Amino acid sequence: MAGRDRVYFDRENRKIVNHWKDVHFLGLDSASENKDILFLTMVLGMDNPKPIDKKYRDGWILYKALNTADRALIRTAKLGAEEISDDTVNQVSDFDKCMDYVEECSNRGIDKLSQMIEENNENNDELEGVLMQELDRMYLQNVKGEDF
Repeated sequence: MAGRDRVYFDRENRKIVNHWKDVHFLGLDSASENKDILFLTMVLGMDNPKPIDKKYRDGWILYKALNTADRALIRTAKLGAEEISDDTVNQVSDFDKCMDYVEECSNRGIDKLSQMIEENNENNDELEGVLMQELDRMYLQNVKGEDF
């Protein structure tokens, strides 16, 4: 069996992401923005990754579209989620396992961003402010270790 060649997402999320691009949410409307959507939703979902049912997933981004910095970010996301030991070092060094984690984070992040969009009546200006507050909160909580 051949190895993976793409990033996957939940089949239902294709409609959601395409809608975001169609109506230009946060400027997410070009083909290259798929990576931006992946990384934005990954960050939003890191606190509670949501597994994707492999029976109901679609291809999203080809691996060949991921540059060296993208691949490093994907590995770093998994590194931040794992306590590194002799038992876990192979999972962190396996790019496909790192991608599984990123896909699960993104899956949850799409849910969260969809909720934010709905709560802000699809208003880009309000959404941008709410999104920045959430990202600041997550930074303070996860990087600085501040409790809320």
